[in-house]
Amino acid sequence: MTLSGAYFPKARVYSTLLVRRNTILIPGGGSGIGQALAQQFHALGNAVITAGR
Repeated sequence: MTLSGAYFPKARVYSTLLVRRNTILIPGGGSGIGQALAQQFHALGNAVITAGR
């Protein structure tokens, strides 16, 4: 069976996520994707804790 022949129902995508006023721990937040996530979550009003080397 190939993926092209399989049936996948449409997934519901919610436009608003509950990512405000939370405390978020991001391991590896010192660089790369982790750092970008930390900056975005902080910009949304979260307290962000990063852990790294």
